[in-house]
Amino acid sequence: NNTGAAVVTPGNSFVLKSTFRGNDNSGDNGGAVRVVPVTGSADVPEPARFLDNMFFDNQADNGGAIYVSGYMAAFKNCVFHGNKATNNGGAIYNDSGMLFLNHVSATQNSAVTGGVLATNGTGKSYISNSIMWDDGNDEITRSTNSVVRIQCSAITSNGGTDPWSMSGVNPKFVDPDNGDLHLRADSPMIDRGCE
Repeated sequence: NNTGAAVVTPGNSFVLKSTFRGNDNSGDNGGAVRVVPVTGSADVPEPARFLDNMFFDNQADNGGAIYVSGYMAAFKNCVFHGNKATNNGGAIYNDSGMLFLNHVSATQNSAVTGGVLATNGTGKSYISNSIMWDDGNDEITRSTNSVVRIQCSAITSNGGTDPWSMSGVNPKFVDPDNGDLHLRADSPMIDRGCE
């Protein structure tokens, strides 16, 4: 029905400093937010933008928190914790869209495939300066025709191949069980990002 449980976000929009918690969109996609093009939006060059948002304990069939379909979405300084998909993409499902994740922290999300992110169809996902840790099975999955690029990030599994990605390194969050994904003073992730 083209709705996320909490909000519908067509392209060219901006969501700032919001918390999406406990939304249940079982039987559909995008537990908290669904990013889809609207009539006439195909020519809009700007992605839907999310800055300083938190997504806790949302659930759906695909994309426990976020479902991106055929459009662009950019997430910066966002936290994903405890989101669940009964199928793909515990936190995010990218279905033939274009997704940018920068300074994103994710932990304890779950799905059958892609504990944090599943990219499908012709989807393209670009991840930088992000940490994905302890999200059940593979943090990131993709279909044959999709693209996932990772740089300057720490991923439990399926990490990038560039020299800045730190696959499997414990980031040492302050209190991941309670959603505090700030880094402890002894974290190996401090000052490891890139521009």
